[in-house]
Amino acid sequence: MNVRTIQKIEIFYYDLLSGEKEDVFELALKKNIRLHELLEDESLEGDLIYEVKFSDGTAKVISHPKGERNEEWQSFKLSKLAQHWSTIYEWLNKSDFKTKRPFKHFSTRYEAEEARSTPEDWEIIKRFSAEEFELRIGPNEEGLDEFQELEENMDLILEYEDKNSRQFISEGRYYDYLLEEWINPRESYPALEPFILDVTYGNFWDNKEVTQKSEK
Repeated sequence: MNVRTIQKIEIFYYDLLSGEKEDVFELALKKNIRLHELLEDESLEGDLIYEVKFSDGTAKVISHPKGERNEEWQSFKLSKLAQHWSTIYEWLNKSDFKTKRPFKHFSTRYEAEEARSTPEDWEIIKRFSAEEFELRIGPNEEGLDEFQELEENMDLILEYEDKNSRQFISEGRYYDYLLEEWINPRESYPALEPFILDVTYGNFWDNKEVTQKSEK
């Protein structure tokens, strides 16, 4: 079994009509739309191209229609790839992917939301009435066990991926069905983290907004 480490991953959009190839995040910025809007835009007829370089000097190029979804998850293939890798990170590290906050068991949902929300979101949530909080978020007294959430999220992944297991992942190998390669998760995260942040959290937009503000 050859387990590879991802050194770099880039995603491009290839326009079938013009034959032009462009970084997918740069294209979203140019069109002033979010990534999911670009993926949903049926007027853009083209493919996503994944260019992946591995630490052993090998490379791989994979493509699929831009709007193609995963059958089991009914999510865009690009989104699924990022979401799966962030889930594996959280399961291995027992912490939130973006903030690196260690997971824990919360005795109330109110406590959980305060810890898990951004300061901006928390300012909104803490003004909810008890009824509105329960309607939008859930019963406060039930609390929240983030470790149970981790296991449930891993169950969803492993249900459809018979080559993978918790034991394999903890030992340092995960079979990525899109790349069709065994990947070392921990060693690959330096390359995967920017990709996941851009796809899942829209960091390419945040970085652009920061740049624009600094230019004023």
